[in-house]
Amino acid sequence: MTSAADDILGQLPLDQLAQQLGRQPEEIEEAVRSAVPSMIGGLERNAVEGGQEESIAKALSAHSASPLFASGSVPLDQVDAEDGSKIVRHIFGEDPAAAARQVSARSGGDQDLLRQLLPILAPIVLGYLARRMGGGQGGSGGGILGDILGGLVGGMGSTPGSGGLGGGTGSGGLGGGLNGGLGAILGQILRGGR
Repeated sequence: MTSAADDILGQLPLDQLAQQLGRQPEEIEEAVRSAVPSMIGGLERNAVEGGQEESIAKALSAHSASPLFASGSVPLDQVDAEDGSKIVRHIFGEDPAAAARQVSARSGGDQDLLRQLLPILAPIVLGYLARRMGGGQGGSGGGILGDILGGLVGGMGSTPGSGGLGGGTGSGGLGGGLNGGLGAILGQILRGGR
């Protein structure tokens, strides 16, 4: 099974991104290979240890209709780097330079390149994860992601930002929304499963 980084790299126009950032495609590939696992790992930690499972599930749902993987190649002109900067802050903390340092410390990657690349990659990673979890069918919130959101907002009715997914049937055998279901799934994706 291919890794999340491999899947994303297979759809990223590396030459175009390298030109946009003034780098070589090989540098971009190396940075993506270090950034993607760090981002997914950060989301997993935030879901499991940080009590952010509900907000992460809602963010994934919001990115489930992302056009970024619709054509087999990520259209860079449709990547919202401003949204990406917000995502990076939620994953790694408020300081973008610190986020790049964190990823670099784990992987040995180029901090300056990571600082530029993380906001571009963040919405791509969320769109990818939403699709992997089955939430990418026109924003329907189906599949695993729909089950998690249903478990999280079930009983609360439709809440702002939930995409109208209030109700729902629960966990779908995933241990329930608030019982670590999302963190476990992110961990499986990070380790090459699912």
